[in-house]
Amino acid sequence: MATYAGWASAQIYADGAVWALCVRADDLGNLPALNYDFKDIWFGEEGKDVRPHIAAKEYPLPAGQCQLHQHANGRFYRHAEWV
Repeated sequence: MATYAGWASAQIYADGAVWALCVRADDLGNLPALNYDFKDIWFGEEGKDVRPHIAAKEYPLPAGQCQLHQHANGRFYRHAEWV
């Protein structure tokens, strides 16, 4: 099954760190440090470098096993609400 991690979702942490996939922990950039320009972070060189690795499923756990996204019955749990 294909993963859309690195394209359709991002993890943004309290310190402003942006990751493409929580189980890989690749730091794509930091929002405050880069003037809160998410587009530049998301489509920057770090993002371009990590996406092929995510597509090749080069990560230690199944995608979706992080604390922010847990799959259950076809829905995703995010920040104490079902979406």
